[in-house]
Amino acid sequence: MNKEILQKAANQARGLAIDAVASCKSGHLGLPLGAAEIGAVLYGEALQLNPDMPRWINRDRFILSAGRGSMFLYGWLHLSGFDLSLEELKNFRVLGSKTPGHPEYKEAPGVECTTGPLGQGVGNAVGFAISQKNAQKKFNTADHTILDNHIVALTDEDCIRESISQEALSLAGRLGLDNLILIYGSSDASCDTQDDLLERRDTEKIFELLGWDVVTIDGHDLDAVLMAFKNAKARAGKPQLIIAKTQIDHISLELNGSWKGHFRISEAFANARASLGLPEDIFFISEEVRLYMADIKARRVESYNEWKVIYESWKSANRELVFSFEMIEDFSIDSNLFKSIAIKEVPDLRITGEGQNNKQTLQSYNLRLLGLSITGLCVLVLGAFLTGVTIFKLFQDTSTPIWLFLVSITFFAFAKKCFEDLYSKTLMFFKRE
Repeated sequence: MNKEILQKAANQARGLAIDAVASCKSGHLGLPLGAAEIGAVLYGEALQLNPDMPRWINRDRFILSAGRGSMFLYGWLHLSGFDLSLEELKNFRVLGSKTPGHPEYKEAPGVECTTGPLGQGVGNAVGFAISQKNAQKKFNTADHTILDNHIVALTDEDCIRESISQEALSLAGRLGLDNLILIYGSSDASCDTQDDLLERRDTEKIFELLGWDVVTIDGHDLDAVLMAFKNAKARAGKPQLIIAKTQIDHISLELNGSWKGHFRISEAFANARASLGLPEDIFFISEEVRLYMADIKARRVESYNEWKVIYESWKSANRELVFSFEMIEDFSIDSNLFKSIAIKEVPDLRITGEGQNNKQTLQSYNLRLLGLSITGLCVLVLGAFLTGVTIFKLFQDTSTPIWLFLVSITFFAFAKKCFEDLYSKTLMFFKRE
């Protein structure tokens, strides 16, 4: 790993984020600026992927759970050689571009899933890890390991504290998903305020209790990030949490460490590009960084070709598994999959586009209910009358049999119940109409 060039790449990725957000006057800068060194290590060294084959089944899946920081992902996809042009970065948040405000699956190669709602990416990452574990168990053999990839997710304060995140992370610990690596960019600042004003908790202890291995590092130290990531990949038995301590706007002297760095676009970052060593030209990427990232891409293509040799050997030895595996690899679904599922059609009595027959059916049904309700009301009145007469006779003539009183009361209660049921159904259907 060439730290000098990767640091330049990190600063130029910061510049891409600043320029894209400034161009559209909208967006989130906190994460792209604060986590740039993390991106440099992941996309410039550590992730197992092939930009020319973005759907390679044995790639590491990177999920940006804090999806509002999407320029982090777009910048590094471009730098690492995915089919995402610089022009698309310039079209950030432009309708119809491959770079929407939040990452969307299938809009750009390298985007593994749609994220944006807080916690959505964390939940997806746990699901991905479970899926990969099942696939590894089914397709890896004693002689051939064709699936050994990891699921890597990047999250932050706002995302990790969501209930859906906590529930998913608890499940990951319970299942021992050691193919899951969660990087928590801990800047002590949420979108609304400084984090210590919201809550005080020991994240390390919480995750350890949930069954995770936890390590805390300096998120701006390239060596520390790489070492933590390699160790996380090597450990077995538990999911891995890397708490990367970062500053939300690492290069702004005005807002360094403040929650305001999430949104401040112009004034705080007006002079930031100069402090990053960037020229006045916007969307700048140096030739040195481009050549280095091209070399990294070539190494990754070479690793992919080595995997292909193992895969072809596996295919020859496991022909009974090939069809199922290739169906997963192609991301295709058997067209007959749902034909065996019995679907019971429930008639809709509401007025629909099918026309006047449905309307007449509904009106007829409602009229019958109304008639029954009126009949029930008459019976209820009759029951009340008979009960009143019986009570009057009991006071006037003590020889009146008590059973007549009990029958009258029972009749009244039954009539009242029937009327209430019919009346409520009538109201319900009239409201639907």
